[in-house]
Amino acid sequence: MLPPGANYMLAIQRFYIAICPEFAETQWRRAHEFRALPEDQRQAGHWYAYKAGNGFIHVDENLNGEYVPELPADVDPAQVIPVPALLASQSLLDEFLQRIEQAPSGARAKLKALADRLGALASPGQAISAVISFGRKGIEAQLAGRNMLLKYLSQSSEAFLGDKLMDATVTGQDAAGVLLIDKIAHAVAESFAKQQNAGLNDMPAVMLRMFSPGPGSLEQLAVRFAVDCATHGFAMETLATLDAIWRTARDQIGEVRGTRITMLGEPEMSLTFYYGGLFQNAPFIRAAMIGYQALVAIAQTQKLPSRIAKEANVAEEMLVRSMDALFFSVRDADGSERRVLRAHLQALRESGRNEAAQARISEVIDLKLFLPSWFRPMIMEPQARSPRF
Repeated sequence: MLPPGANYMLAIQRFYIAICPEFAETQWRRAHEFRALPEDQRQAGHWYAYKAGNGFIHVDENLNGEYVPELPADVDPAQVIPVPALLASQSLLDEFLQRIEQAPSGARAKLKALADRLGALASPGQAISAVISFGRKGIEAQLAGRNMLLKYLSQSSEAFLGDKLMDATVTGQDAAGVLLIDKIAHAVAESFAKQQNAGLNDMPAVMLRMFSPGPGSLEQLAVRFAVDCATHGFAMETLATLDAIWRTARDQIGEVRGTRITMLGEPEMSLTFYYGGLFQNAPFIRAAMIGYQALVAIAQTQKLPSRIAKEANVAEEMLVRSMDALFFSVRDADGSERRVLRAHLQALRESGRNEAAQARISEVIDLKLFLPSWFRPMIMEPQARSPRF
């Protein structure tokens, strides 16, 4: 079992950088703003609005929120509850820093160093600094020829998706951008070599201008490169690359959800592997999402299939569900959310509503991804297997 508080801090770290700190902080702040409402306004069935122009959220009978950009015509605007912004609330990073003081003394130095890295990722200049660093080394590789450039991109993608993301020196957004650039560049280079009978170091113009100034983040750099390739003779290669990344993302999330991992009989340790899998898969989903979204605007002129828009929407929904699950892991680090769920399921069964209980657990596991598939029988049991469960 992990030391007390370790589950919580690890959950915060994953959620904080799976996309980017700004996203995590926004979700954290909104959760606190919702909890600040009077209890009678936090009941099921209400509609909420956080800020003008930011859409609306409906909370159903199970306290699940559904976001819509526009208020449905059959909903009275007067019934929408405005959620006031808190003038002062503790940030998610502050929460992490506060927990460091409660950690064992021998672990505090490493945790403070981790907090510094998380803080650096949240700084205003982080995104452009990442572009400059990646581009500077990329240009050096570019000057050495096609193979050196492709090698640099492969090594960068592997590092961003692996050690750099795990060590919190890059964000999931960064990793998604580098992954997308790497895979498209390899597909384009291979196609170019076949079509042009190119020499060992020859490369198409789109690869020569890959690192030209302009984008303010690695994601923006990747999107520009994807569009440039798609509009300059490599539309099918770009789409095939996105399809391959998206297949990988779907396969990985299916594997993460379905593979039962047990360690010393501890459900919490097994869940750590589950949420870790969702965390590491998030850049793949995001890379597919931003790539498809970039191609939607040029699909007609480049004769790309209309399914691109649907793929973009499905990928976005999958990313939202993955992030909701990672946020659930933050709230549930002490097992409190699972205890509430267990009590709710037990109440439904005791009242004879077995179908409702099954529907609720299917929603939590199959739709929302809050828990892995193999947790279903465990959470449906009358008695918990673990004190924290």
